[in-house]
Amino acid sequence: MLAELLLLYKMNFKDKKMENLAYNKTVQGSFEEVFSKIESELAKVNFGIVTQVALHEKVKAKLNKDMPIYQIIGVCNPKHAYAAVQIEENIGLFLPCKVLIKEKGENTFEVLVMNTKELMGMLNNEKLSPIAEEVNVALKSFFDAL
Repeated sequence: MLAELLLLYKMNFKDKKMENLAYNKTVQGSFEEVFSKIESELAKVNFGIVTQVALHEKVKAKLNKDMPIYQIIGVCNPKHAYAAVQIEENIGLFLPCKVLIKEKGENTFEVLVMNTKELMGMLNNEKLSPIAEEVNVALKSFFDAL
């Protein structure tokens, strides 16, 4: 089943453009302000932060290379995650949903959030569509409030 899921993903991904897979916008403020705003707006749509990867810090520690802030945030709504796993047990490859914060200049960050409707559509599993739509509406609402 895992091999089939990965094959479907690979076959369907080639026709997608990155701009269709995520929403993005520029947000002004310090990293702490932007992160705090993301956290509070996510809570308003019943999502929480479950993982964080400060890629810029990992690159510095492992490669001694500097790069702008590049923070990958895993966000989750347990109700939706549970429902998705009940339909597709390997959906965990796509979980948690991702929010990305990229430093673009002094007090300027690009924030991206995944388009779950588009991503889940690549799996060709119609049973996931209602969940993907609900999650997409919530994440788009959070995103629009930034």
